[in-house]
This record gives sequence, C-alpha cells and structure tokens, in this order.
Amino acid sequence: MGSWGKRLFGISLLLFVVGVSGLVWLFSKQEMFAVSLKPVDEQRTITETVKSLDLATDTVDVLIERSSQPSVSVRLVGEVDERQRYQLTSDISPDGKLTVAVTEQMHINMFFWGNGHLQLHVLLPDAAYDQIALKTETGDIRSMALQSRQARIRTSTGDIDLDGFSGERLEVQTETGDMRMQGIKAQVSVESSTGDVNKLELTELVHDADIRTDTGDVRISVEKKPSAARLELASDTGDVQADWPNLTYERREEQHVTATVGTGGPALSVRSSTGDIRIQ
Repeated sequence: MGSWGKRLFGISLLLFVVGVSGLVWLFSKQEMFAVSLKPVDEQRTITETVKSLDLATDTVDVLIERSSQPSVSVRLVGEVDERQRYQLTSDISPDGKLTVAVTEQMHINMFFWGNGHLQLHVLLPDAAYDQIALKTETGDIRSMALQSRQARIRTSTGDIDLDGFSGERLEVQTETGDMRMQGIKAQVSVESSTGDVNKLELTELVHDADIRTDTGDVRISVEKKPSAARLELASDTGDVQADWPNLTYERREEQHVTATVGTGGPALSVRSSTGDIRIQ
C-alpha cells in the first residue's frame, strides 16, 4: 500500500473511531433519549346554541359522538411528551358558529419526533346544523351520524370513519387516508389521492354523487336502488364492476362502464387512475 493509501486509511479509521465514540457518549446521556409523558385532560362546555361547527387539528384524532345534554362538550385527552406544547381553543360567534382548534408545537430531535397520543372528543346535541367543517393533517376523524345542511371533512393522511350523514351536500377529501362512510343521504363529493374508499354506503341515490381517486379502490353500495339513474364508471388500469339489476348499458368494458336505469335521475360518477371500482 502506498504512503497516500496508508494516510487515507488512517484518516478513515480515525473518523470511524471518533464517530463511534460520539455515539457512545450520546447514549450515555440518557436524558436526551428518555421520554417522559404527561397526562392531558382539558374540557370546554359551550352552553350557547351552536348552529355551525368549524374544527381543526394537526396530529390530534377527532371523535364526535352524540350528547344527551343541550350543551356541546369539547374534551382533549391523552398523553404527550412533557416538552411538547399544545393549545386547545374554542370560540362561539354571535351567529352560533363554534370554532374549535388544537394547535401544536412539536418537540423534535434526531431520534424522536413527537410522542404520546391525543384525542379531541366532541359531544354534540342531536340537532340539525347549518354547516360542519372538520379538518386534520394526520389525525383520524371518526363521527356519529351527522345532520347538517352542508358538511366538509378533510384530512391529509388520517382515516375518515363517518357513521351516517343527512343533508344537502357532503364533501370529503383525503390525500392518503382511507374512508368508510355509511348511511349517507346527500349530494356527495369525494376526492382522494392514494386513499381507498373502503365503503361508501348510500341509503338511496336521490342526489348526484361524484367520487375521484388516483390509486385508491372504490366500493359503493346503495341500499334502495333508484328507479332512474345514470352510472359513469371509469378506471385507467383498474377493474370496473357494476352489480345493479335492470341496467341498460351504453358502454360495458373491463375498465369503463356507462349505463342507465329508467329515464333521467341523479348521476353516480366514479373515476380512478389505477384503482378498482365496484358498485353494488
């Protein structure tokens, strides 16, 4: 080995020893890696009449359930890293719009990125609302049956589980989160990049429904089959299947189905790039 090769080998060996020594020193400082969780339990009670709800979180999961009380209850529970900062805020406007938000300041180091888990538990009186807007970044959204003139549910990577909705219009949007929605009676608009629409169950098709995904699969069922409707189903590479009776097909291919039942009626339109589509 030449002199330059020996020098390069020596420098490499020295750097390796220094690196290993540094790691040993880091791990000897246990406080840098220790995770200390603190309990969280904050609650707000809104006694004013709520007509609309606007709720937003980042990583916090959202759970909405029915309340037997006339007031709205908002409770943030769970555990977080004691170095993590968060703030629960709620405000109601004179016209009855309740705004709820959880803002977070994550504690980040090279080995841990946020610890613990928080859930925002909302108890809503059983009433018809004017507007409901639910938004998270990574948090999941689970909700009881909602009744509202309009509703918008959005998340980036969280999953959405909606156990019923009745109103004029429902908009649901995810990036990678999956969706399960049942007992839906409204005009529906669904968009997702890679998330699956694992289950979209319409009580009956009386309004238009428009579903768009890039790579996610779509599964839709309609409890009460319409006497008149139009189906437009298409996937670039996925399989398309429509299991409704009495369909008149204008186009029936493996990846594209255009069909009608009766005359006129609402439209069910589903489009996916690579996902499979099945209508029951």
